[in-house]
Amino acid sequence: MYRVKNSLKTIFISILAISMTSCNHKTTLKRRIRADKPEIAYSAPEQPQITIWIHGTRPPHKWLKIARDSLYRAISWFINEKDLPYFHSLPGLHPAQEIPENFHLRMVADKLSAACPQQFPFEHFYVFGWSAKLDFKERYHEAHTLYEVLVKLVKEYQTKYKFIPTITIITHSHGGNVALNLAHAKNCFDDAINIDRLIMLACPIQEQTKQLSADDIFKNIYVFYSKGDLIQWIDPQGLYPVRDHMLEKKSFLDKKEWRNAYTKTKKSTLFSERCLPPHKKIKQVRIKIDSYNPLHLTFMQEKFITRLPLLLAETDTWFEKEKDHTAKRVLNIKTK
Repeated sequence: MYRVKNSLKTIFISILAISMTSCNHKTTLKRRIRADKPEIAYSAPEQPQITIWIHGTRPPHKWLKIARDSLYRAISWFINEKDLPYFHSLPGLHPAQEIPENFHLRMVADKLSAACPQQFPFEHFYVFGWSAKLDFKERYHEAHTLYEVLVKLVKEYQTKYKFIPTITIITHSHGGNVALNLAHAKNCFDDAINIDRLIMLACPIQEQTKQLSADDIFKNIYVFYSKGDLIQWIDPQGLYPVRDHMLEKKSFLDKKEWRNAYTKTKKSTLFSERCLPPHKKIKQVRIKIDSYNPLHLTFMQEKFITRLPLLLAETDTWFEKEKDHTAKRVLNIKTK
């Protein structure tokens, strides 16, 4: 029994150590910017720019209902936005102007569009709502749904404006993995679309989707993450096979099945990663705000959303001057 416990402890510590060092960089580059009143000069584009926000995983509706009087109040106090239903979204693709004003995702669209209407015009801002389940297959299927509605949307714009619109997709958390699965979904459709910018905020990088970032459907990818974001990292992708088996068979794994599950886990990482594999089209930056490491939900708060245009501009300038895509970059946003 002692040997078994000791072996399990060793395995867990080894996997933990591998997971914690998921972003390996030979060089570290640091930069600090002031962001009290970001003012960015952008010329109005000649063609419409579509912006699509994809939310991340959220607690099941039953959990929210049970915890409405206690946990929800705590979350609302934490994010300092008590009147907004933080985890709510309408299923499917909807113009932001159709999202109820008391929804948090409507606030996101309002604030981002106000911060930079040239890049993120409100009249062309959409929100994609999906099931938000913590499941590989669910995100895969939701990406097919998204691809289908994107094809229809592009055709509508072609008919109305007489040219193909540019598309920017902004994702939070596992919304990024829904977007990456568009590289799979495109193989099921005759019509091709391009994502000009994929902006991933606090996305848990996982084995099943990280290589999709190299697909030519994505022209430019931005990855913003924080060392203080435990939710991004702690998603146990290595245990998904175990969970799926137990849900399907409604039983615990026997010794052979545990061995197979462990073998699969050894080939990848137990927890999620923070960074995509380096690529010349991928710009990855670790974010700090006033020298602090933001939490997972900070990437959806007003203080971050309103500074996203400045962050994108600074990231482009930084990579233009220093083109090393393998270096670790830390950007400290000073707001005080």
